[in-house]
Amino acid sequence: MGDLIVTTYSEYSINRRFGELIQKYYSTKAAVQKMKMIVEGYIAFKNFTSLKKGLNVETPIIVSLYDILFKGEFAKKTMKKLVKKLI
Repeated sequence: MGDLIVTTYSEYSINRRFGELIQKYYSTKAAVQKMKMIVEGYIAFKNFTSLKKGLNVETPIIVSLYDILFKGEFAKKTMKKLVKKLI
């Protein structure tokens, strides 16, 4: 739980800074290059999405994040579509 809190709230978190770059319309490739460090959350997320394929469950949040990180969709636009879908 401590790692999750630090990743979310600390201005020094690599994962948080990566997410902020994505929010500012950087492509995933550009954000990874700008970080100059391994973004563990990005790598873990890609592996997680591979694992969930065989589970046959609906995961709209995960699908939206995948679309942003691996299909190049814009974060703000994708999140607006997700919110409309969930309400």
